[in-house]
Amino acid sequence: MRRIFEFSPDKIHHWSLSPATHAREEVLLLMKSILPSAAGETGIFNVHNEVYQGFQQGAPEKNSRSILIDLYSTDDGFEIVFLPGEHQSHLDITQPEINQVVQTLRRSAPSQAMIPIAAKD
Repeated sequence: MRRIFEFSPDKIHHWSLSPATHAREEVLLLMKSILPSAAGETGIFNVHNEVYQGFQQGAPEKNSRSILIDLYSTDDGFEIVFLPGEHQSHLDITQPEINQVVQTLRRSAPSQAMIPIAAKD
């Protein structure tokens, strides 16, 4: 994802003699136009903490209807979606609040992980 979101037309190797390079860069630009969610219309931003890095699609100060955060590490990844409450037309969250959520995320120890309980017959 990072490679796609950070690639832009000014990074194209116009003078490369390799058709593979041109094809790869064309696909990156095509994917960049397809991947963003509706939230990405108000902006796409890099976000990270000590463990995770990723992207935030949507800007609360621009009255986004949703905020989508994709975070990943070398071992795992996940997505956070902020949506307006019932009967609300926009999000009631600020960027500092989103930053606080991202900064407090951490991996849990195996002993703290949720373990499903088998259903009783």
